[in-house]
Amino acid sequence: MNRSDQTFTFKGYTLDTNLGVVQFHFSFDSDLRFTETWELKTSIPLTATPLVERILFHAQFAIGASYWKTYCPKKIQISSEGLTDQQAEFWNRVYTKGLGEFFFKNQIDFRNLVNFPVDRTQAAPAISTNKSGRLLLPLGGGKDSLSSAALLTQMHKSFDTFSLGSYPVITQQGNSFPGDHFVIERTLDGNLFDLNDQDAYNGHVPISMIYAFAALLVSAIEGHEYIAISNERSANEGNLEYLGNNINHQWSKSFEFEKLFSNYVEKFISPDLHYFSLLRPLSELHIAKIFSEQTQWHNLFTSCNRNFARTAAGKVRWCGQCPKCAFVFVILAPFMPKAELVNIFQKNILADGSLLTIFQDLLGETNQKPFDCVGTPEEVVVAFHIIKQGGEYKNDVIMEYVDSRLPNAKDIATMRQRVFTPESTHLIPDKFQTYLNDIPTLE
Repeated sequence: MNRSDQTFTFKGYTLDTNLGVVQFHFSFDSDLRFTETWELKTSIPLTATPLVERILFHAQFAIGASYWKTYCPKKIQISSEGLTDQQAEFWNRVYTKGLGEFFFKNQIDFRNLVNFPVDRTQAAPAISTNKSGRLLLPLGGGKDSLSSAALLTQMHKSFDTFSLGSYPVITQQGNSFPGDHFVIERTLDGNLFDLNDQDAYNGHVPISMIYAFAALLVSAIEGHEYIAISNERSANEGNLEYLGNNINHQWSKSFEFEKLFSNYVEKFISPDLHYFSLLRPLSELHIAKIFSEQTQWHNLFTSCNRNFARTAAGKVRWCGQCPKCAFVFVILAPFMPKAELVNIFQKNILADGSLLTIFQDLLGETNQKPFDCVGTPEEVVVAFHIIKQGGEYKNDVIMEYVDSRLPNAKDIATMRQRVFTPESTHLIPDKFQTYLNDIPTLE
């Protein structure tokens, strides 16, 4: 059935404060309905305060991307209160940019496709809250959020942690810190998976946007003022051009999204909830240097997406075959002993010749940066240069391939300086910037 000509409706949400459950409702015309469920595991019970209701109203549009994309209809309607032109423009942009990889892989012409309806001239005023000074740190299981935790601890800043979904690795991490660990269990509607096996479109959604609203909700309930995410500046670089748009797998981790979301929260939700990335000034390679010194986490982290798959989650910490595994291995190799790194990954990734094409992509040799959360080719080149200097991997097949292709010493020196010099473009509040004076620069 062709549903692209039907109307996709955001039908609002329902709360069960006794169970701590929120359900979000969506539909195509009248015969195809979706309900997504969030179960909140917080220390303070869920109540329908004005701020919570405001967040849930806006969160439905982020969550709805997973269901709208099944058929990508032009007709969109909202059952409850509508949007202003500024709000609609935000969602038009977020869907267009955030679903860029999905549009490219499905060869969908996204131009003028997303049109959120405007039916209000003035937005309700943002809601002021108590400025508690408390901070919430979302955990993703990998080196980045653990590096943020290390930097916050270094600055003597207390924090609570949060995750969207409970995974063994993240639960262990969250329970290791002095603060509380909060969870929202997200259950997607089963119809979504059934449709994916039929005629619906399927693909990447801007999950970090959904994570942002979930963290916002926890902060409103628990009384946090700051949400410190862990997105690095490397996420700003896209993968390719498609129909005049820069397609970026990590767009909802980019500084562009961070600014848009922060402004949206300030104008339309609350001026007292501050969303920023603590790691924005840093490159992935610089963060790897910081993380390499946090030895207590070396056997309790993972960035491999297969570890968080809907099926078989947690069975394999590192698959050793994907671009993410290859990238994380190569940026940690300059700063950790080979034996320790091989033990973590259960293989020497630089000795696996079958991964050569992945490394060619990571090095920028193919004009196709992998659709994964990986850093820039420049960072990979600098990492290999440092690895070469160490000599531990000199006989491994990937190192032998890269060795003769590294730039000359002068170019490498320039690249190293860029990679290890923090940038000044960020939204970090002054009280959390002090770590920038103390981090190793590796000059």
